[in-house]
Amino acid sequence: MAHWTTELDPVRVARCYGLRHVVDYGPQRAGRGLLVTTGAGLLLADMDVLPTCRWAADLGAARGHPYATDWAAVCARLVSHTVAHLWLALTDPAWMASVLTSFPPGLLAVCARPAIRVGHQATDVEELAAWCETAG
Repeated sequence: MAHWTTELDPVRVARCYGLRHVVDYGPQRAGRGLLVTTGAGLLLADMDVLPTCRWAADLGAARGHPYATDWAAVCARLVSHTVAHLWLALTDPAWMASVLTSFPPGLLAVCARPAIRVGHQATDVEELAAWCETAG
């Protein structure tokens, strides 16, 4: 019998916490990574160049959500690595930093403006993609 966690993924967990903007790009993707963004445009563009990410979450649409940190803590146990590409014009950097600290620093890469000093620091999406190839 399969372990009960095999049925969990970031989308199903997001539904439990009331987060709506989490997408599963499907099992045909090359890995089990999670992309976290602040905006649908970043999410769509990044998923084109991050094939090791199966799931993607637009947390900009859930700014300040009280359970986003709890969702991230569960997801940290379900994914192989996490990539965060953030443009923090409207989203509070302190709130986003609290969400990202739920992921293990060795399995997290961040490219953010303004900078959030958690995980591996990347300067652009190409560097995030290169990091994913070794992490995922």
